[in-house]
Amino acid sequence: MPAICPQCGAQWPEGGSCRERFELCLAHEYEHPESYGAVHHLLVTGYMLQHNLYSSTAWIEARRMLAGFLSGELTPAGQRAQNRDRLGSDKRSWSITKGPRLAEFDSIRWTRTLADVPTDSPETYCAGVRAWTESLLNDTRALEDLHE
Repeated sequence: MPAICPQCGAQWPEGGSCRERFELCLAHEYEHPESYGAVHHLLVTGYMLQHNLYSSTAWIEARRMLAGFLSGELTPAGQRAQNRDRLGSDKRSWSITKGPRLAEFDSIRWTRTLADVPTDSPETYCAGVRAWTESLLNDTRALEDLHE
């Protein structure tokens, strides 16, 4: 029986869910960290953004971080070093996952979902994750001005 994700609208013709695909992707990344795992930082950030799993404050921070990753201006290690003093759990007054969600989330129309990411080879997977997360930025561009 077909399934549709209530958060992102992904269609799963054979049933299943975004969470199941996310876990499959994580398994590939764990088994092949040098190839599939090269886009782990994009996968996790994209999944959390598209499924509104961050608090509203963290959602905006994560979107900015994703933009930095995709532009090449930021690496995961660079992000940790750059934001340790500002975003460490002992430095911030807000939670990453608890609290109010992004108010505008339901107005976002996603052009791609995790269902569009192929998992058959590391090359197609990494390209698919990159294309999917780039579409997330494009789909949420209108939110940049609202949360400057």
